[in-house]
Amino acid sequence: MKSSLSLGLLAIQMLLSGAAFAEPARPLQRAPAQAAGPSVSATENTEKARAHFTRGVQFYNNGDYKLALIEFRRAHELSHNYRVLYNIGQVNHQLGNYTKALAALEEYLRRGGTEIPEARRAEVTTNIAVLRKKTARIRLTVDAEGAELFLDDRSFGHVGRERTLTIDAGEHRLEVRKFGYRPFSKLLALAAGDNAEVRVQLVKLQPLTLVAASGPPTPKTSPLIWAGWSATGAFAVGAAVTGVLALSNAKQLADLRDSPESNAEEREDTAKRARTFATVADVLAGAALVTGGTTLYFSLRGGSKKEEAPRQPATQIGLNGLGLAIAHRY
Repeated sequence: MKSSLSLGLLAIQMLLSGAAFAEPARPLQRAPAQAAGPSVSATENTEKARAHFTRGVQFYNNGDYKLALIEFRRAHELSHNYRVLYNIGQVNHQLGNYTKALAALEEYLRRGGTEIPEARRAEVTTNIAVLRKKTARIRLTVDAEGAELFLDDRSFGHVGRERTLTIDAGEHRLEVRKFGYRPFSKLLALAAGDNAEVRVQLVKLQPLTLVAASGPPTPKTSPLIWAGWSATGAFAVGAAVTGVLALSNAKQLADLRDSPESNAEEREDTAKRARTFATVADVLAGAALVTGGTTLYFSLRGGSKKEEAPRQPATQIGLNGLGLAIAHRY
């Protein structure tokens, strides 16, 4: 069911006039020509933006709001024309993306300034008031610097000590992660107009120490052999962890490609992370094979010496929010 838009039902305007939205429906204006004339690239971008805008209007007229939103966003990326933000806000409102609609309309007023007619400003101000009643706010306080915020598995960057978010009402999973700390996770059920306070206390992880059982003295393996096997294990664990991260980023990239809300910058950043983790995983896996093979060769040649070990070997395994850390004492 369509969302109703206050003070100027734009869908009705379009049906009556065949236009897009009253003000943004105007053809995108070309940038003022410089003394030497506009650059070819600027002109091409303007023409492409106009084409995307026109398709967006057609999709809206046909009720295909998701495709209309993609076209309007692309037109804005190419033209940087603040008027298109009005269309983006209204289509997001139709799709029930109230937070994104609110952000677009607020940015429209901020960038448009005195260029926006009073009647349009009054209409948008009323719509903003309606949207604020359909969203909720979260005020987040974290006791550690450098933590990263995730909402519904989507990264919102570093939190700092405090962060305030405006989100759609409903159920959301909030997570705060920091390397070396136990991840904080909380399920939030927010009604429209809620102002939630969330205080996050991150718990630092302590390494787990595994010590070999006491018993009669055992022959001590050559330090080089121990170092070889320890390095092999470390490389193997590193390859596994970075491989999992590569798969996770690849899945996120696929989700972004399917989402009409993603943009080229988000997709490119996620693709770079996926490629980087995949490359590191390959390098670490190769290093594990080489190191393991070399160590096995010297072990079979009798690299161990028959002597008592002054102390038992111990392995430390540390868990953190991003992976597994292993240290071996010999």
